[in-house]
Amino acid sequence: MKKFTITILAFTILSQSALADVVLCDWSKGIHANTDGTFNYSLACHVKTGQLVAKSELDDKQVVDLNKLVVLKDTQIKEEQTKAKLWFDTANNLQSDLLKVRDLEFRNNMIFFGSGVLLTVLAIFLGSKVTR
Repeated sequence: MKKFTITILAFTILSQSALADVVLCDWSKGIHANTDGTFNYSLACHVKTGQLVAKSELDDKQVVDLNKLVVLKDTQIKEEQTKAKLWFDTANNLQSDLLKVRDLEFRNNMIFFGSGVLLTVLAIFLGSKVTR
């Protein structure tokens, strides 16, 4: 049991150190300027610089992707506003058309009623002329 516990503890410590960012670079001492304008990096600073460059490229890609998402979001908002405006215009047009239909229906009913009254009066008048 003691060996098993020691093995687990050793494995845990080794795995944590393997996964940890153990590259420590003293930026003030790890980089030396050459006379020709280039720089010499210590191994730790070279590795850390590579990690930072890779992270910077990843961050740049993420910024581009996030900007695309913002553009898509703005486009979606514009589309939703356009749809809402079209719906509002359609609803107003349909309500206007419905009011016109109701008005025409009322006029037709008045014309039918007036025509019925006129025909009734005309029938009575002509009926009285025929009997005389």
